[in-house]
Amino acid sequence: MAKQQDNRNAVIVLSIFVLVISVYFLPVWHMYASVFHHNDDVDRDTAQIIESRGFLAENHYITTKDGYILTVTRIINPHVTDRAGLRPILLQHGFQNNANVWLINSWGELTGDGEWVEDNNDGPVGNTLGFVLAVNGYDVWLANMRGNMYSLNHTQHSSSDPEFWSFSIDEMVDYDLPAMIAYIQRETNKEQLSYIGHSQGTYMMFGLLATQPHYSNVIKPFIALSPVPFMGNSTSPLVRYEQLSYIGHSQGTYMMFGLLATQPHYSNVIKPFIALSPTRTGVYIANLPSGSSSWNAAHLLQIVSSNRPERYDYGDPDTNLARHESPEPPPYDLSAINSTHVALIYTANDWLNHVDDVQRLKEHLKVKLLDDYQVPDETWNHMELVWALETGHHTSYPFTASTNPNVLPTGLSLLPSTHWPSRAEIIKSRGFRAENHYITTEDDYILTVTRIINPHVRDRAGLRPVLLQHSFGNSANVWLINSCGELTRDGQWVEGNNDSPVGNTLGFVLAVNGYDVWLANSRGNIYSINHTYYDSGG
Repeated sequence: MAKQQDNRNAVIVLSIFVLVISVYFLPVWHMYASVFHHNDDVDRDTAQIIESRGFLAENHYITTKDGYILTVTRIINPHVTDRAGLRPILLQHGFQNNANVWLINSWGELTGDGEWVEDNNDGPVGNTLGFVLAVNGYDVWLANMRGNMYSLNHTQHSSSDPEFWSFSIDEMVDYDLPAMIAYIQRETNKEQLSYIGHSQGTYMMFGLLATQPHYSNVIKPFIALSPVPFMGNSTSPLVRYEQLSYIGHSQGTYMMFGLLATQPHYSNVIKPFIALSPTRTGVYIANLPSGSSSWNAAHLLQIVSSNRPERYDYGDPDTNLARHESPEPPPYDLSAINSTHVALIYTANDWLNHVDDVQRLKEHLKVKLLDDYQVPDETWNHMELVWALETGHHTSYPFTASTNPNVLPTGLSLLPSTHWPSRAEIIKSRGFRAENHYITTEDDYILTVTRIINPHVRDRAGLRPVLLQHSFGNSANVWLINSCGELTRDGQWVEGNNDSPVGNTLGFVLAVNGYDVWLANSRGNIYSINHTYYDSGG
């Protein structure tokens, strides 16, 4: 009875609070919309954002066993003619986010030669993970959780029905992830796929691997960005209003958090764990919050209170017994996870995901981690891992490395991003242009061969083709990185600290001396890890 009374009190208090907010502060939302309207991304949906960058988009609608219809968007790289060689990867956002979280960090474009270039980013890897992966050999699928702004449909219920909102994270574990994985497997004809989850997106996959261990043979790797199975040491003020954990049956949080998000005081509350790029603030506000159920919010608060990953507590022993076959919510047994393809990436200053909680997670996992990476910038918090100005330096590079688990450590370990520039980026930084060509062998390996284009040569038909082949453990970059230099305006190759008549960097030397230069990559190196049938992570 006491808990039911607390529940009623919490609902009444929250209802009054939201009413006051709506009366006094609703005009602020319109002010924000007008202030940030100049940024076109504010009004774009996921497919429109993707297409504005030069890619193509496909919306797929996946029906779960309990009738929810999830929108999953696929990024199509128009420069890839043989999509069968791409590795499928599913990106799963966190609580109150949507698929756009992987797309809106920076403005950029897909160039004519198939490279992803971002504004104000001189790093070798971009900040916007969805597009970074799409130009690095991945078939990118962007998930939307049930109940967010893109997944509001059901085969029987309307989103205005209370029954629609009767879900916690458990249903995402039991129904949503299996449905999306099976759908992608059918569409791509691939048994295995990679998975990157942020925040609650990590909890979902840990829950799936714990309850259905056979998925360890399907998900390779699972990259957990700010893993949150344990949150008992969270210091965020948002998770300290424990009375809100009793709110189990209101319809949704989208309107409530939508109103809160426009308030100056709200920005002070979330500032410690959401760092916004000043030029992208309007875009972030348009996408956060994106909606979910109050059961979802209550489930997260329950995890904070219990300090363990567990199923949803319905607040009544009889209901728990009917749902869980136990009067108390049973835990997700992380020790049952048998995957050796799990990578953890986290920060030291995360208010939601304290490093002590990450350590506890590692103690519960009984298998060796694929990677255990703490971002060295100690100021980073929860959302910097997807939205910070230097995400490409600390996050996108470890992602593109970790998604290829069987490569020799000489090529792909969690090194700073400056150690792993692409061929095309090196070539362009010297004043040339680049073309990536994908060649399928008779035994179905897909090799990446890069062509150096000298922009000062108008008649390329007169050039003599030359193929440069690296040795064991190397890549095409071996012909490009000996010295730093540049192509001058009069078409000469000039290297720093080199007074000799011939440069030291053979790829560029040949490109200015009448050769059509092609740079090979052997099968199995970091740039040639695709196959028409086999998965490099298998």
